[in-house]
Amino acid sequence: RHLTGLKYHMDNALKWTVGCSDIGTLSDHTVQKVKQLTAIARHLAPAVFVFSKRIENVICQKEKELRRAVVEASVKGAA
Repeated sequence: RHLTGLKYHMDNALKWTVGCSDIGTLSDHTVQKVKQLTAIARHLAPAVFVFSKRIENVICQKEKELRRAVVEASVKGAA
């Protein structure tokens, strides 16, 4: 069940692109749920926790980069 939830959120994060409408509320929700799943994984098994933590880091990094790209695009558009 844990890995199924993690896979669902990974699939959502893979669809994110620059200018995607999912960046914002939906990406915040996905990041929050992945962090919750990682916290739960700590009690399941060490290997599951390590895997979950790596996925969490990748998703968080992608979301940060896409948010940064949106901000940069809006600054260039305003200039």
